Amino acid sequence: MVVTLDTANRNLGAAVRLDQLKPGDAGVVVEVTTTDLRARRLIELGLAPGRRIRFVQRAPLLDPILVQVGEGVYSLRRDDAAYLMVLPDSPVHD
Repeated sequence: MVVTLDTANRNLGAAVRLDQLKPGDAGVVVEVTTTDLRARRLIELGLAPGRRIRFVQRAPLLDPILVQVGEGVYSLRRDDAAYLMVLPDSPVHD
């Protein structure tokens, strides 16, 4: 299942996987690409295309991560975060 934001006027080449962001980075979810059940779970949490998201914190052993969507803060496994494509507010550098 692929759920995509209508991005006719956006540069999707700049989109990155959510798990590649660093604490403090923020952006807009532009795509969810995973199985129907997993995609449904992520979208029910509010992690749907068009929603603003902020990477809050990474656990000491890198998994899980904390993200903020609206007023909610959620813990996500890194493998789930890899299915969310985000267009960051500023370029992400390795």
